[in-house]
Formats: sequence, C-alpha cells, structure tokens
Amino acid sequence: MAPFTTGEGADCDDEEWQDEPTAIPQIPTLQRGWAKGSCKAFLEAQLPHFKTATLAGRSKKTEEIMAIVNKYFEVYSWRLPVTTEPDAMPQPDQNEDLTAKEKRVQGEIIKRMTTFTGISSKLPKLQTRWQVFKHEKFKADMKATFNTQFSASGLAEGKRASKRNVFVIAKFNDLPPAVQEAYMQKGIEEHNTSKEVIEERAAAEHDLSPFQHQELIDRLAEFFGLLLTQMSKLLKMHISLLVGGPEPKHGGNLNVLSLHIGTNKAPIPQR
Repeated sequence: MAPFTTGEGADCDDEEWQDEPTAIPQIPTLQRGWAKGSCKAFLEAQLPHFKTATLAGRSKKTEEIMAIVNKYFEVYSWRLPVTTEPDAMPQPDQNEDLTAKEKRVQGEIIKRMTTFTGISSKLPKLQTRWQVFKHEKFKADMKATFNTQFSASGLAEGKRASKRNVFVIAKFNDLPPAVQEAYMQKGIEEHNTSKEVIEERAAAEHDLSPFQHQELIDRLAEFFGLLLTQMSKLLKMHISLLVGGPEPKHGGNLNVLSLHIGTNKAPIPQR
C-alpha cells in the first residue's frame, strides 16, 4: 500500500458487477483513493503499522502490505465491489473451494489491492452542485427509473454514463433554486473537510517518534550508501554526505554525522 495513498475513487460502478453473491466479479480498475466509507476507515487504521514496517526496509514493507490485504479480505468478500459495506455482504468464506477461474480472478484482485490501497494525499476535485445531488440521490431515488428508460431507448451500453448524467442534470434543474444552492454549499463543505483530513494526515506522517527518528538516522548509510557509491564511480570523485541536527540517543543534543565514499589516491593527501 502506497503510503496509503484516495485518486478520485474506483473505476468500478456497482452496475458492472453481477448481483448473485456467488458470481465471479469483474476485476475492478482501481485508482488511487478508491476506498470510501468503512473501507477507508479500515485502511487508515493500518497506517501506523505500515509506517513502522516502512522504516524496517522494503521486505518488511511488502510483508506488511500483504498482511493488511489479508486482514481486509477477512472482513470484505473478494466477490463483491470494493465499495460495498460489510453489513450488506455475506461474510467471507475462508475455506471455500474455488475453480481455476475464480482463483485467477481472486489473485488479480489481491494483486491490485497491494498496489492501490485506497488512501491518497491528493485532494479530490470540487464537485459541482448536480454531482453532489447525483451521489446523494441517484441510487435510491433515480436509478431504477433511469435503467428502465435507458433499456427502452435501445442505445449502446457505451452511452449509459453520458445519458445518466443528462438524466440527473434534468432532475437537478427541476429543483427549487434554494435547494440547488444548498447542494453547492454541501459540495464546498465536503471539499474543505477532505482538505483538512489530508493536511492532518500529511502532518501525522512526518511526526516520527524519537525511536523512529533515531532508527532513520542509524540507517543513513544503508539509504544513501549505494547511491553515493555509484555516483563516486561514475564521477571518479570522492563524495561526502554531512547531516546535522538534534539526535534522540544523545538527548536531543546537536550532532553532525558524515558519510564518505571514495578514495584519495594522492601520494600525500592534501589538507
């Protein structure tokens, strides 16, 4: 999971999935930031574990990602859309017998989950008034009517999304001006709330404990050694890295650390 890094949501509409609980789902095209609702809360709760594992190196980070994904699928069934809340789905069956096709699809979903973990530092776009209205009202109040009208139209499936927007905008325009204005204000409030959450998360990600701070300092050579060695060989020059600041293990007193790569080949080193 990246730092659990919310793009603009998942590219998987609930209409793209079959309704039968045992059906093989389509593989969703996840984008950064797909997590919503309880899914997002679940992943955000894993951030402290992820940050700690990241400090221990790439292998520990990978192990933690897989552990989090496994925990996720103990709560959320792999068969249903990632946007479905757990109380609306059957409990995952850990011992179910899968066909070869089911195993392939399940594996691909898990693979994508390890890449796009649902939480992003990117601020979502400010939604228009009718988009806020759509997200709040479409599924409950308009979806059935629209689906009936679209099916009767005989239009190609590729036209569904654009026609759905036209349908929703028409419904929105029928609302009183005061109601339309309320939806605009709601969109602004939701945007500002998202901005505050992202700013708080970014601040928290850089707020290391003294132990984490010292661990990073102790691993400076591991982090920069290979890079500086390759630079030294390429440039045929000696390279030094100087780091200064308060060090936890010395009680927060200022300290200067140095890392030197290369060899001085002069017969008598010059001062």
